[in-house]
Amino acid sequence: MNTEDIISALSSFEVGKLPKAALQAAVANQEAVTPKLLDHLKETIALGDDLPKHHNTTLLFFSVYLLAQFREPKALPLMVQLVSASPKTVSRLLGYVISESLGRMLASILSNAEVDAFETLQPLIENDKAHPQVRNAALGALVIHAAYGQITDVALMDYFQSLYQGKLERKQNAVWDGLVFNTTVAGLVELEADVLSVHQEGLMVETMLDENGIKIMLQAHPGEIKAPSYKNITYIDDCVSELENWAAFMSTPEKAAQSQVAASVTTRSGEIQHVNRPWPAKKPVKSKRPIGQKQALFKPPMTPSKEPLVRNGDKVGRNDPCLCGSGKKFKKCCG
Repeated sequence: MNTEDIISALSSFEVGKLPKAALQAAVANQEAVTPKLLDHLKETIALGDDLPKHHNTTLLFFSVYLLAQFREPKALPLMVQLVSASPKTVSRLLGYVISESLGRMLASILSNAEVDAFETLQPLIENDKAHPQVRNAALGALVIHAAYGQITDVALMDYFQSLYQGKLERKQNAVWDGLVFNTTVAGLVELEADVLSVHQEGLMVETMLDENGIKIMLQAHPGEIKAPSYKNITYIDDCVSELENWAAFMSTPEKAAQSQVAASVTTRSGEIQHVNRPWPAKKPVKSKRPIGQKQALFKPPMTPSKEPLVRNGDKVGRNDPCLCGSGKKFKKCCG
């Protein structure tokens, strides 16, 4: 395949088919293909928030994966600029890529870029107008960078502490969820007091654990970077293996059904969001929980009572007056 054929094949999407041959040809012709992919990023950025209603994001989707695999340093400023757009635009352009792979993409490209990781990602992380999950992905990129020894654990801890102590806006935001999560992944036990203060103030959108649970997670692997089994913190090395289990690229409905786990996004709240196509993402659901109200999704199991439950008084019939005193029948009121 020549360069034009590769770009053409990567610009169209057919449900159930991964353009495997085109991706492999792009890798084999990296030098010739890379400028085309970079140009497409620039063209997309130039559109800003004025995306056409039915803008085709297929080539962009494959471009960001390939550039991450290529460790292309010229892609780094473009990627940062791309994901710094409005949350609505970024969601339309990248969809589930944001939560699935963006952090790993940024870390992969950073690994070959002669830049300071903190200086590069700090404007994105601390941008309160950026997509919260994009900011979380940038936090994750720093943790991955540290896992590969590209930055020190001390430098990572110092920066995270600065976020806890003033650099992040002190209001309820999913970025706090990301910061707490990445703090636990990095095993930064020294920041326990900062993490607990975030929990106590109700700054997180999805409070996954109570205070004791947070302490347990922080102490699980002190000083060691270790992610949960559902979270990948490695560089992107092979686009084909990365994408072939996405539900959008399953060759038959039967295979798609068999691969639901591999082709789904598991949120920290345990919700499974099946990915029928890689773009666009669903609109984020805003939390209705008032600031300051705590929520523990993981609760200790209830101890079963040894005594059988005994009803006091007669059973209320469905057509009897409701016990609440409303005057309605029980079945139309509290029943």
